[in-house]
Amino acid sequence: MITDQAVFAYLADIFILEAHRGKGLSKTMVQAFCDLAGQFQVRRTMLATLDAHGLYAQFEFEQLSNPERFMSRNGVTY
Repeated sequence: MITDQAVFAYLADIFILEAHRGKGLSKTMVQAFCDLAGQFQVRRTMLATLDAHGLYAQFEFEQLSNPERFMSRNGVTY
């Protein structure tokens, strides 16, 4: 988790090795993230996922209501 502990939290990645999948580990990890974000009382928690929308929806994550407000910058080298 990346957070300023005040306004924003971002769940960077959850990866479960194939041998350990199906044991509820991802749900435990997402719950821990949500609990920490709740303790910090951040106003927005975000993540990006390619294929785990169903997992995150169980924890009240939803599609962006105003995606036109968000921007990203990828592949930047200095």
